[in-house]
Amino acid sequence: MMLQKIDDDQWSPDGVVSTFRLRYIHRQAGRFPSDSCGFGWRFVCGTVAPNGYATGAAQWSSGEQVIFYVGFDSYLLKGSQLGKAIIQAKSSHTIKPLPSQRISLSNSASCYNSHTGSYDPGVDLGQFTFDNARELEEVIITFTVSLESPDVHVPTHPSPSTAARPIMRALTGAVSGAEMNDVEFVLPTSKRDGQAVEHKAVYGNREALKGVSDYLDTLLFDEHFAEAKPQPFGRFERTPAPHDLDYADDSDIDDDSAPRSNTHRADVKPKKSTGKGRSKAGSSGLPSSGSASGNGPPSTLVPSDGRSETSFGQGDFGARKGRVVCIHDFAFQTWQALVLFLYTGEITFCDLQSTGKRQSSAELPPTACSPKSMYRVAHMLELKELQDLCLKNIQSQLAAANIVAEVFSVFTSRYPEVSKIEIKAFKQYYTTCVDEREKMMLKVARGEVPHCGEVLNAFMAVVDVGDEDELGASIVGFLPPARFASKVLTICRRT
Repeated sequence: MMLQKIDDDQWSPDGVVSTFRLRYIHRQAGRFPSDSCGFGWRFVCGTVAPNGYATGAAQWSSGEQVIFYVGFDSYLLKGSQLGKAIIQAKSSHTIKPLPSQRISLSNSASCYNSHTGSYDPGVDLGQFTFDNARELEEVIITFTVSLESPDVHVPTHPSPSTAARPIMRALTGAVSGAEMNDVEFVLPTSKRDGQAVEHKAVYGNREALKGVSDYLDTLLFDEHFAEAKPQPFGRFERTPAPHDLDYADDSDIDDDSAPRSNTHRADVKPKKSTGKGRSKAGSSGLPSSGSASGNGPPSTLVPSDGRSETSFGQGDFGARKGRVVCIHDFAFQTWQALVLFLYTGEITFCDLQSTGKRQSSAELPPTACSPKSMYRVAHMLELKELQDLCLKNIQSQLAAANIVAEVFSVFTSRYPEVSKIEIKAFKQYYTTCVDEREKMMLKVARGEVPHCGEVLNAFMAVVDVGDEDELGASIVGFLPPARFASKVLTICRRT
């Protein structure tokens, strides 16, 4: 087994973050170190069966429970004078991280491994338990190391990487007098009764955005669409004829049907999530105009013909021209945050609406966006890094009070990765969300949530054995959906 690093370390004033996947997962005794991280430390890991034996069959059997333990080794820093550090480990398959450990960076620490009967380098950080060995193949482990010494300064501004060079070229051209923005994206900014009724524009530089995603490159550079011909900026219709939205619940689009309270804004200032900012998409085929792509929304490239020359959007831009792309199914707020993320590698997420928290727009960064809205965009553009940032944020906001609303939502039903983490959380909070479960089962009985089949299967997996027999008889007897849901509701009240 080994810890395989996913990306470069992320450096910030709060510390150094290292992220890993597990590879070559076999039954093996002992601890296995990672490559060096940060200033020269490394991490160690190992697995053991609940019975305490790490030897036996070479492979874990399907469904077998596994204990995965992690540790920290100061490695190249042994004997140094860097003081102490606070280390925390977190798994993508658990809600809470392991308790933080305060460890000296200078000691040649080792710990006794009761599973192998030997001393291994490093200090124990704790262990994670997985109900199924197969989960190890998908788990992501994140370590955060915060240095306590006031004399150690973590570098937070690395030199521009190769990926940042297109942005640097665009900025160089701008300071030399060239026009910085050469593409205008027109997107919905408000809705009414599930239809987009108002639009705004986001501007960008095509060269700076090039190479991020195959699909985005098609939007920006393909010459077979009407958008390829340069058009005047700011001439789009701000309030065109209403059109249906692919995802009417998008909280990044203001709802004119209700008071403007920005209900998705948080009580406290949202935390920034940081990534590399530029992530090349996979090599899978691109959807053509009007087609669907996997479980995501349909293609959003639409003709730009028919815009009124007298109905201006965001002011008269004079002679400025460029590519104009109308995007119907994503929000102005989300796309604005996307472009800034691709430029800077930083993004700020709002709290989910289901948390019930409130905050005025004045208290938030103007580019804050919903993690669910951004996940939809990242999924379509195949930006894996951005998808992972969204998933981590969504997972961090799941609690007993909102898990039922989230796991039974239309959004969750569309994306298997989201469904996976939320079903896991649903099982965890199952006994503490009884009222919410009962209300949702009534909706199921009334046929209001026809998209929730996978979640109902997960629900069946956590009911009592006796109840499973009763439900099994119902399935065999082919009960109508409403009567079947009523039986589920009865069981829900008993559990």
